[in-house]
Amino acid sequence: FPAIPLMFSLFEHYFRAVNIFLPIIHRPSFEADVRDDRHILDPAFGAVVLLVCAIGSRWSDDQEVLSKAYELTARNSADGTDWTSAGWDYYLQTYEVYRKDCLQPTTLCDLQRMALGSVYMHSSTNASFSWQLSGLGVRMAVEVGAHRRLRTVSSPEARKAMWKRVFWVLVVLDRINSANSGRPCAIWDEDIDVDLPCSVDDEYLTPEANFTQPTDQPSRISYFISIIKLTEILAYALKTLYSIRKSKTVYPTMGPTWEQDVIVGLDSSLNRWVDSVPEHLRWDPARQTDEIVFYQSAALYITYHHVQILVHRRYIMPRLKKWGSTPTFTLPSLTICTNAARSCSRIFRALLERNSLMVPELNFFAYSTAAILLYNIWGSNRSRPVGETGIKTDWEQKMEDVKTCLAFIDLSVERCECNC
Repeated sequence: FPAIPLMFSLFEHYFRAVNIFLPIIHRPSFEADVRDDRHILDPAFGAVVLLVCAIGSRWSDDQEVLSKAYELTARNSADGTDWTSAGWDYYLQTYEVYRKDCLQPTTLCDLQRMALGSVYMHSSTNASFSWQLSGLGVRMAVEVGAHRRLRTVSSPEARKAMWKRVFWVLVVLDRINSANSGRPCAIWDEDIDVDLPCSVDDEYLTPEANFTQPTDQPSRISYFISIIKLTEILAYALKTLYSIRKSKTVYPTMGPTWEQDVIVGLDSSLNRWVDSVPEHLRWDPARQTDEIVFYQSAALYITYHHVQILVHRRYIMPRLKKWGSTPTFTLPSLTICTNAARSCSRIFRALLERNSLMVPELNFFAYSTAAILLYNIWGSNRSRPVGETGIKTDWEQKMEDVKTCLAFIDLSVERCECNC
């Protein structure tokens, strides 16, 4: 373990940069357990602490977090230090705990380890392992019935809330990792009936606060609840539009326009989701003075536009039954993707203007946004007559959006391996 001052500094980085998006850890009880030396007595909890330290190391400037046996790469910072190894030694120590007896029942710490490990590996050179860990975590949660509404485990309210939170974190990670890697999800919506997490912040999830959020205090967990609902739409898109075998037993009413009908339904679902976003999380950087709310709102709407792109991306080129025939698909998918990408770019620009916190989880979305923008630039320039006035100015203006996406990725290029 790192020294106590460094350890709590890494905790601060983790809770500021990660837990506001994915509430894996209940901070009051976690820090109390560390002060009581539970991490020394309990190997499972100790592994959770090490993983929190590993993730927090991504934002630390203390060279103690760097790996002592990490082979230097060409991607170094200005001072010659390879910060991509930050936290790696802490992560490697958790390997032995992963090899637990398969006959032992899954615990809350086990699920937290899977979620934290998935988050850490997402920013590594082996990002596919993030998908494996999140999927394995979902399977472990299903093993103990965490996906069901009625559980036979009697535990304090805060602990029950954490079971729900960690389960949903694993589901969200699995859905996003599956979408990014083009692989199937570990569990589908029809197999889940557990309630969504309660919209109560950590400091009020205590007996003293009666486990109740004050009515005049917007909950930070409301962001996570909105993300869960958004990834439900994402998962349905993956299952219908991106599945390998679109069987008629699954879609008995499948007709010649079934894809178009599914996309129209998904667009309607996305519109309803936008209308349901809590008022304090609606994207408006001019009025969002709270740092956490600003980052949550930005991440929420970037993910929303990314789902829009995912739904329409396969259809940005007209589909022809045969060469020279009329396109069979009439939805304006390229326009929708381009508008969504431009909206993403504007949000990335707002993040950069505020000296943004590094959010490596959004790097894939920045890559996807830049790819759509470049495709649109390439297509529009090809369709212009040679020598048409104003084309250079128009091209440069569109390229500014692409450069914004690349500038956002550069925020974490020295700290995280960008492998999208």
